[in-house]
Amino acid sequence: MDSKNTKFPVFNGTEYSTWKNKMMNYIQGESWECWRIIVKGPHPITTTQNGEFIEKDEDDYDANDYKKAQKNALSLSILHRGISPDEYIRFSSCKTAKAIWDSLELAYEGTSQVKECRI
Repeated sequence: MDSKNTKFPVFNGTEYSTWKNKMMNYIQGESWECWRIIVKGPHPITTTQNGEFIEKDEDDYDANDYKKAQKNALSLSILHRGISPDEYIRFSSCKTAKAIWDSLELAYEGTSQVKECRI
């Protein structure tokens, strides 16, 4: 996919369902791994200590850890680019792409109970 020739979907607070569908398709076309991170959460960067998983210190990252960190950051960046400045202000405190995606869904679609009532 030549992303330079593809219009990037930007959400401005209206027509969320349309934006969501376009954004989902755009992200999946660019990187299925980024889509997975947005839906399921960031790749954990951990190590084991005394048989338990703990978050790895950035000073101890290896090449594979940097790849994971880069994909996590790219996923977050894609969503930041996909929302207008007004929407960015509302969701800028979210630290992960999944948190942004979930917050947008909650704000514009509501809970699963709200969705069922709308149907």
